[in-house]
Amino acid sequence: MKRLLSILALISSIVATNSAIAQDATAVFFSESGDLFYLYMNNQLQNEVPLSQVKVDNLILKDYQVTVEFKDITKDRVRTDLKIKRGRESVFVVYQEKESFTIDLYSKAKRGMYSPSQTEVEIVRNGYEGKLGCPEVVSDDLFNQKLQLVTNSDYPQEKLSIAKEIVTSNCISVDQLHKIMEAIDYEPEKIELAKYAFSFVFDRDNYINLADLFEYPGSKKEISDWIKVNIEK
Repeated sequence: MKRLLSILALISSIVATNSAIAQDATAVFFSESGDLFYLYMNNQLQNEVPLSQVKVDNLILKDYQVTVEFKDITKDRVRTDLKIKRGRESVFVVYQEKESFTIDLYSKAKRGMYSPSQTEVEIVRNGYEGKLGCPEVVSDDLFNQKLQLVTNSDYPQEKLSIAKEIVTSNCISVDQLHKIMEAIDYEPEKIELAKYAFSFVFDRDNYINLADLFEYPGSKKEISDWIKVNIEK
């Protein structure tokens, strides 16, 4: 009898465990336009580097507050409450409707092209622990070649244009951006570049270190206030 009770208890335990596992859910969020974004669920960041598609496993709650924050800071973040069906994979699409973005079930919205497979992003942190803007900083050798293009230019607007191209097409650190900005002669161009480059740098949380580049108190305050607003955004 004791043996039978032990077997029944074991069976009950297995059933309960399998039932609990079966209740776990998976949610996938993807951008219709391919925009890169950070995903928060109940204020917990789910992807260290911005992606166009984020998959979250082992969800055990039914209700979640979901926030999508785009890498491109000119786009407003999206925040909404969603219900996650237990034991299932739910796919959500992030898309623009008129002037704002929204999040909806892919099967309901029928927007964009969802791909179940996604290439893994390999991240090289180099000791940095904050939010990432891109996965790996460009090598010093390649960066120095790019920096020389800015240094060799004689025209302020040309320098600014080259600098924007560098930060757009390369994953650079705040220290590297600091060097680019040192090669730019005038503060209006430095301010414009500082605001432009925020969406692209590797170590966003170190951005406040750029404030010491500005000579005039008004410029220093403008960029310091702007950085604080966007870091906390």
